Amino acid sequence: MESQAIAQRLEKRPSHSIPTPRLPAPPKRGLWQPAVPANLLNPSSKEYFERTRHERLGKPLAQLAQESGGEEAWMAAMPEMKELGALLKAEGGPFVMGKTPSYADFVIVGWLQFFKTIDVKLYERVVSIEPAFGTLYDASKQWLERDDH
Repeated sequence: MESQAIAQRLEKRPSHSIPTPRLPAPPKRGLWQPAVPANLLNPSSKEYFERTRHERLGKPLAQLAQESGGEEAWMAAMPEMKELGALLKAEGGPFVMGKTPSYADFVIVGWLQFFKTIDVKLYERVVSIEPAFGTLYDASKQWLERDDH
């Protein structure tokens, strides 16, 4: 839960330098957030999630999906996904630092696993746009083996 704070503290220690490049944002909220309650949450959590997002966004998730989901949102997200893919390939991949996994990789794999969990079609679409994501995900499977908490 405090991984960014931990990484920053470790970076200050010479023997534990963790380069953390600026990562582009994951795909737009309208593409993934409406799928969370239907595909991930139990009924009471679903009600809470939908209610609080409606309050926060000023509209129900179904409206968010209609207004800021769809093909237009995918096109808007494309430059950031390509930028992130270029970052993954810059050192020869599969990880941001080439053959060495880093904090940035775990952030990206976390997004990918989240997308795959809420709707495998989201994950597949992201990987179809930038295959380097699939390569990173496959290279990180050892850290995804336990998926029960």
